[in-house]
Amino acid sequence: MQKDFEPGAVLKRLDILESKETLRTLVSRYAIAADHRNDPVMMSAIYTDDIVWSAEGFGTYRGKHEVTSYVAKLAQDSIVWTMHYMVSPTFTFNEDVTRAQCHWYLFEMAQIRTEGVPLSHWIAADYVAEAVRDGDDWRFCRVELRPKLISPYREGWEILPGAIKVSANDPA
Repeated sequence: MQKDFEPGAVLKRLDILESKETLRTLVSRYAIAADHRNDPVMMSAIYTDDIVWSAEGFGTYRGKHEVTSYVAKLAQDSIVWTMHYMVSPTFTFNEDVTRAQCHWYLFEMAQIRTEGVPLSHWIAADYVAEAVRDGDDWRFCRVELRPKLISPYREGWEILPGAIKVSANDPA
């Protein structure tokens, strides 16, 4: 494959590479916020004001406040602990590198309150998302979680002391 080494083409390829790295970091920030029990401040920082978040079995939520409130309440009501692994992120850009179609897989271990008792679960899903550029930064404007597997792990696992955090400010 012949590469175009004209300055404009080189700058665009560099822009795409830097944008991919920034988007990988954005996906990681999503996982970290989720593992902080969907901390609304952390979640708010990765979304546009008009974010649309949806997941089969959970519903569709619109706007930063509605989305962050919903996921924080979900964590408060039923999620005891999570460990998100975001796997194989890919990004496709529009012509002027201001929008990106994003896809990645989720492998997650979680403890979810089931009839009031924490029960370990395996979770697998994929994400289809769209991100928009805001200066040198990127934010999600659409996130769709597509669950493939939510299965209790009845043997459970032992969570080490200090591993459960209630908010981003906890010292654990």
